[in-house]
Amino acid sequence: EIGCQWIWRDCFHVVNRCNFIITKIDNAKVSEKAYNEIKGQALFLRGLAYYELATYYQSVPIFNDYNQYSSLETMFAPNQSQDAVLDQAESDFKEAMAMLPSRDAGGEFAKGRATSGAAAGYLARTYMFRHKYADALVLLKDIINGKYGHYELMADFGANFMEGSAYENNAESLFEVQFLDKDQQG
Repeated sequence: EIGCQWIWRDCFHVVNRCNFIITKIDNAKVSEKAYNEIKGQALFLRGLAYYELATYYQSVPIFNDYNQYSSLETMFAPNQSQDAVLDQAESDFKEAMAMLPSRDAGGEFAKGRATSGAAAGYLARTYMFRHKYADALVLLKDIINGKYGHYELMADFGANFMEGSAYENNAESLFEVQFLDKDQQG
């Protein structure tokens, strides 16, 4: 039981931080491009957290507004069905897809960050988990055909598992979590 608590804790940390950004971004004085990148990343990460929560725990509470944390009545929300949690993930991924740049259009921004292709890939994954294979196929074909930027299989499949900056965020990668190299930390 203790071994899987970190997944719950860490996913809800992500949800909390994303809700803060999503709730506050409308009052920020930023360009439309920055707004879309910031909010789009927050939506993607929240969708990813809810996908993980739904697939690990099935039914969990849904928090989609930072203001829910301001009172005990709303902070201790009841669990929602797995379908409701996956609906939230799908909604977040769809909105993120519309806001985030493609891998190619994102330029240096896209390296190591969520893009429309990452959101499309995780939306397809969510569809497949829910047995919506026809919907997933449409998205996957769009990814393969370059709608969300250029992706390709690595010539050496093993490169996906090698360490070092030459292999991180390679041409095959939709999204990677960035970890610090243990030998590069101070």
